[in-house]
Amino acid sequence: MFAGAAHDDQSSEGVNAAKERAFRDIIAYLVSAGYFRARDADVSRFDRVVGGLCWCVTHAHEAVDVDVLFRPGATTGQNVRLAEKIVACVRAMGCPAPLQAHQIHGADWPKVHPVVAWLIARAYAARDAREDSLKTHAARQFARDYPALARRASEP
Repeated sequence: MFAGAAHDDQSSEGVNAAKERAFRDIIAYLVSAGYFRARDADVSRFDRVVGGLCWCVTHAHEAVDVDVLFRPGATTGQNVRLAEKIVACVRAMGCPAPLQAHQIHGADWPKVHPVVAWLIARAYAARDAREDSLKTHAARQFARDYPALARRASEP
């Protein structure tokens, strides 16, 4: 009986270590993507991750019909509703990783991790597409406004 209790403690430590590792990875991903509020240790872990998820959804520029407005320091009920809205958004966006609101609210970071990685990839893709679109638009505007310079710039 004692051996079983010790084994349960080790398993619990392993689960906690996996959660901590996943949380650190999520924060590192969010910061590298540009969501710098994620590194603010004065903000709760839930607020840091949920704020990052909302940031990713808005930066992915997907047309989803869900209002995701993050308010730091919200009540538990508001946090649960926000987690439900985030889940609805990622499902509407076609996220291949399954996610449920209780996993966000319950800090099941290993389950949230693949969703964050997928959302960041979508945000990067949207950023790249926006960059290409702006470059094309700028080149067209330049060619329209300065045709002689544009012709000379395109000559070898």
